[in-house]
Amino acid sequence: MSTIRSPRASQHGDGTSSGVGFGALRDAVGVVRGFVRDLDPGRVGARDAKELIELLGEAGRLCGGGVTLLAPRVADTKVWADDGARTP
Repeated sequence: MSTIRSPRASQHGDGTSSGVGFGALRDAVGVVRGFVRDLDPGRVGARDAKELIELLGEAGRLCGGGVTLLAPRVADTKVWADDGARTP
């Protein structure tokens, strides 16, 4: 299993990051996307289904935590307005 390095590890003097780990995170999202796309619940045993629910739940919580950490940064910098959004 590969380790995703935090973007914090490579911050520039102005507090911005170089994006270290973005590729690994995108790859991980692609793996999960493909897994869910191909998932056939009728072919999964009950114990495996329970474990998959736990793993997918953990992934969801971790992703939610990342969103929670990054949301104030996006709101503070007003970068969301670049896409024409009226609110973050």
